[in-house]
Amino acid sequence: ADSLRDQGLEVGVAGSVAEGLTLFAERRPDLVLCDLKLPDGDGLEILESVRSEHLRLPFVVLTAYGTVSTAVEAMKAGADEFLTKPFEEAQLLAVVTRHLEVVRLRRRVAELEGEPERPLGIAPSFVEAVELARNAARTDTNVLILGETGTGKEVVARYLHRCSLRAKGPFKDANVFGPFLVPVAIYSLRRVADPGSAGKFLFTGLFFVFSFGILVSFSRGAWINFAIAISLYAVFALWAAPSLRTRLRWLGAGMLMLVLIVAMLGAAVSQKSIGDRFFQRAVLTQKYDVASGGRFQSQQKALAHIAGDPIGVGPGRSHDEFGLEPHNLYLHVAVEGGWLAAVGWLGFLGLTLYRSLSLFRAPGQIRQEFFVVFSSLAGVLTQSLFIDSTHWRHLWLLLALVWALIIATQRKDSSRQPGFTM
Repeated sequence: ADSLRDQGLEVGVAGSVAEGLTLFAERRPDLVLCDLKLPDGDGLEILESVRSEHLRLPFVVLTAYGTVSTAVEAMKAGADEFLTKPFEEAQLLAVVTRHLEVVRLRRRVAELEGEPERPLGIAPSFVEAVELARNAARTDTNVLILGETGTGKEVVARYLHRCSLRAKGPFKDANVFGPFLVPVAIYSLRRVADPGSAGKFLFTGLFFVFSFGILVSFSRGAWINFAIAISLYAVFALWAAPSLRTRLRWLGAGMLMLVLIVAMLGAAVSQKSIGDRFFQRAVLTQKYDVASGGRFQSQQKALAHIAGDPIGVGPGRSHDEFGLEPHNLYLHVAVEGGWLAAVGWLGFLGLTLYRSLSLFRAPGQIRQEFFVVFSSLAGVLTQSLFIDSTHWRHLWLLLALVWALIIATQRKDSSRQPGFTM
């Protein structure tokens, strides 16, 4: 430690795993030198803790037990270098100097690339949040952004992403929790309705758990998505029921589940924190929909841009090129891919719908699975009228499942055709 201090470096020393983790949390160093064997544990514990939050922080392991297996274990855990004791002072200084130079160069590159344009805002709390985001972006620290609806959480998140050294791709809104639960909720309902299904009580419970998850996602889009998907599935299931008696039984079960959902909703909103948030979200429009620069205005700008730009701005460049994302999957495709992409996308959806019509007459098991997939897909595509869902993996998974069922039915039909042998 003294030799490093002599070089003008600020050094913190800890003698155990516990002290090391505490010191790291307090000091946030640019480099970690850690002995493999410590009095209260293994230095790899510190390495794993550091790597869980700081992927690019240089970490050098020191040990007197310089076996190949130990070195491999340390490197797999995320160590950048492995020094075997005893080592020369010059060797240690060379290692430290090299890794600190890498840290310095990373920061310099970030400065030369220029700081992204700051979000506009005059409220002192917003200005403070933006400054805090800029400072946090230069570290490997995890960041949690909290605030009321419409206060600019996503704006700050985008700014932090643009400033971050860890960003390796375009920013994508992670608010997909509610919509992601819709397909599994519909599948659970299908297993409850299947007369030959095992575990009805299990799937009934899962259906209510998923429904509650959709409720507390506080996403208007997810609520609309779920309402459309469950309504379509109910219509399809009743239409395909083998008898009037079965339809009546399912109607009775459906009414009972509806009553239970309403009761669950009432119990949930009776809790002040949930109720306040629910009634805040359960309105047709929010401030950020109708305000200047909001959702509706961005869609109008997207339409105007599409009319004058037949080739599009390019994948992932809508926000960078004209400062907005359309909050609409179909407009998003046209803005970034141009007219040809828009026609291709709508044509693909039309072809998918046309080819899937045959699945309404498919054998029982395939048809029941198709009802789940089609209803869920219809919900997602409806929600996509007011959300950019191009990055939602389950959208593409549902489309793939529709085509998988189409192909499976086609092959089954082909196998029934009379063949000829030579």
